[in-house]
Amino acid sequence: MEIVSQNKIDDLIENGYSLRVSDYISGGFQMVKDNLGLFIGFTMIMFIINGFAGMVPFGSLAVSAPLSAGLFLAANKINKGYELEFGDFFKGFDYFGQLVVYSILMVLIFAALAVPIGIFSVSMLAVGFDDDMVVVLALLMGFVAFLVIIYLAISFMWAPHLIVFAKKKAWESMETSRQIIKHDFWNLVGFGMLLGLINIAGALCFGVGLLYTLPASACALYLAFEDVTEMRLENNGDYIEKHLVD
Repeated sequence: MEIVSQNKIDDLIENGYSLRVSDYISGGFQMVKDNLGLFIGFTMIMFIINGFAGMVPFGSLAVSAPLSAGLFLAANKINKGYELEFGDFFKGFDYFGQLVVYSILMVLIFAALAVPIGIFSVSMLAVGFDDDMVVVLALLMGFVAFLVIIYLAISFMWAPHLIVFAKKKAWESMETSRQIIKHDFWNLVGFGMLLGLINIAGALCFGVGLLYTLPASACALYLAFEDVTEMRLENNGDYIEKHLVD
């Protein structure tokens, strides 16, 4: 498997990079289309496993990130020109420890932003503050927290990829992702929002559309990471170039 070198990471942090958002999205959808049965089958199983895991305390934290990593590991194998096998989707569990630590850190960070709003609201009501004023202040705090959550979600979105392809620890991968992404933050916000809208459209199709849009979004995000980090493929089988440039 290709490893993103620290020298390349340092170069990205120092000098930045360019993005080809439309190419990543087109390439992601083409990748899923070419392997439709495998991706849809795994996405269905991923939903089922996450559903059962959610019935167990902290179960979702244990399986969500490794299962999601399986999607971009599959994309990596396809882009190397190898035939995809169903078992490849479960290779995210090879990185179980750090991916679970990453999930826990994300939950703790988001909880640290959300919980104070609830504590503040209850405290203000308890001491007799006007209900309307408490609601306004709580909404204002909630809006600020929402903006911070969006910033962190975008900043950390390549952390799982860095755990897998740069062999970094969870917190180091999150900080490295933030440092890389800050160079083109607003374009990546747009990229993230576009992927979000695609998945909302998939969900509106009675949820069935997510079986297609969710893995396509994961593949698009992988293609962006691969392009930015210039991961070298053994046979130069760049999916973007092969399928979008004739």
